[in-house]
Amino acid sequence: MKRKLFAILIALMWMALPLTALRYAQVWDQLPAHMATHFGANGQPNGWMPRATSLYFGLGLTAFVLIIFTIITVILLKQKAQPDTASFALLGFFYFMTGSTFYVNNGVIEHNLTGNPVTMAPFMLGVPVAIVLFVVIYMRAQRGEA
Repeated sequence: MKRKLFAILIALMWMALPLTALRYAQVWDQLPAHMATHFGANGQPNGWMPRATSLYFGLGLTAFVLIIFTIITVILLKQKAQPDTASFALLGFFYFMTGSTFYVNNGVIEHNLTGNPVTMAPFMLGVPVAIVLFVVIYMRAQRGEA
């Protein structure tokens, strides 16, 4: 049962790709021809690209992240009889990183619609916290197996 759930969760992670495309499609006509896509530490734009390139870059980045994470989790699933706590912790970390990618893509869209600065603080704080949580869970799970 755990293997089936794990496989379903791997597949569900791929929802980030159509959700990113859907988000762009919802506001496509409202987006400027050249979008601010890169931002400095102060949240102000310092790089631009055409609207279509922004879409393709966002989808490409999301697909790249998903491909890497899927390969890692499938290999992990093949190596174990049943996914353990560490496997689910890794999958949770991958979900967080995929969600962060979606958050950044959505932040670019929102900035170009409203002009509000892109806030990277949740991402900059969340990634180290997620890494520490994953390492702690992984280490405890490994200690429990010994």
